Amino acid sequence: NSQQMINNLKSNTTYQFLVRARNSFGYGPPSILSELIETRTYPSSNDDLIYLYDPITVQETSITIKWDVLQKHQLVKRISIYIINGKDANERIETITNAVTNYTINNLRPNRDYSIHLVPLLDAPGRSSNKITIRTLESTPATAPTNIHVQLLSTTSLSIRWNPPLDNETNGDIIAYKIHCLTTNETNSIRLTNISSDVKGLFIKSLIENAEYCISIAARTRTGYGPYSQPICVTM
Repeated sequence: NSQQMINNLKSNTTYQFLVRARNSFGYGPPSILSELIETRTYPSSNDDLIYLYDPITVQETSITIKWDVLQKHQLVKRISIYIINGKDANERIETITNAVTNYTINNLRPNRDYSIHLVPLLDAPGRSSNKITIRTLESTPATAPTNIHVQLLSTTSLSIRWNPPLDNETNGDIIAYKIHCLTTNETNSIRLTNISSDVKGLFIKSLIENAEYCISIAARTRTGYGPYSQPICVTM
């Protein structure tokens, strides 16, 4: 798990964090210090009706938020949750009753920044809560690499060129590719893995003359590989 919730910190206080890994022999060296992190001050304005905390959990496609209704609790009938996708500024609103103080927002996109705030609904909309900004976790790419071109160079070699998946489908930073160059005889098939994300083309040699090879490519984020592209088949 690369995330950890740290509780019981003081409000309006600056902290720095470091991480150390441990195995059966003990702790390793510490990481570099994090950036300065300042905790928030609990609101004191008499006008504030609702306060939104940092999220309880953050997943690839969902976020669980928590809040307090500070005053006029009995007058707040419903709460509207405003969810704004920072990438394209799309806004969606989900309205719930005032019977709960936490809620899971589903159907989000992985590796996206979202701005969230709440509006209490009395007889009319009340004052908006504070805003929080959260990024959902990375996921595997939703689609395969694009613009794949295969060119025969000789009876035993070929070249492959490709582009990454579309930006809105990567679901994280692309860190590697893998290529399958498969033929009916498994012994003559070639599988290349952990190809650097900086590489957008390569040569494959020592193929079998007159054999048919089918080439497909998949991209990888930190969480794993996405789907393979549709095979492109060529006869050497």
